[in-house]
Amino acid sequence: MEASNGIVSYCDPLTLKSYEEQKTHDWPERGKHIISHYNENFIIVYQAYSSTIANPAALHQDFTTQNPSFQPLRMTWIKPNFLWMMYRSGWATKPNQEHILAVYLRREWFESILSQAVLTNQTAKKCKSSNVVVQWDPDHRPNGSKTTRRAIQIGLRKEASQAYAQGIYGPAILKIEDITDYVREVRNATQEGKTGIDFLMKIEKEYEVSAELRLSLGMDIDD
Repeated sequence: MEASNGIVSYCDPLTLKSYEEQKTHDWPERGKHIISHYNENFIIVYQAYSSTIANPAALHQDFTTQNPSFQPLRMTWIKPNFLWMMYRSGWATKPNQEHILAVYLRREWFESILSQAVLTNQTAKKCKSSNVVVQWDPDHRPNGSKTTRRAIQIGLRKEASQAYAQGIYGPAILKIEDITDYVREVRNATQEGKTGIDFLMKIEKEYEVSAELRLSLGMDIDD
């Protein structure tokens, strides 16, 4: 059953679409873009963790309950783009990145952290004093090769990280879901050649932001 905020199971068929179709028809080829799955209430971001952090986070729906390995005072990075998370974690095979969490953020909180963000290529003093930092990295295809598009990474620390760590009991998060089984299924199928490079993934589209945010996030600057 669909929740009032529009959240359904991650693998609900109505929220999935062919990777090849999305790549060909839905995503910009180049430039800096926030590509993500979202609706009017939430946006999904991804994180990769070891089981010692991911399991209690998914069970308790926060990052603090019975989760001593998670350190809310340290920088934590979130990624709205599924394929960038797959590249970074090696499709959930790299050490301490064997579990993938889909974290449903309230859109108002997501946009509030974007409004606070400082680009990592700005002065060290600005970056050090900010609760939120942003960097743009090459987006990647399922096989790990780079595209000409850039994907956003968002680093949270201090008050932003602490709010995030509160999970569904704080201002940031509506749901934490472990999607590792789905990731492994897709990884195994594509590696074994059962589906070639194509597979069903969450419908992702460009997340539009205001002109002011585009400017502060450096989205119209080529680098």
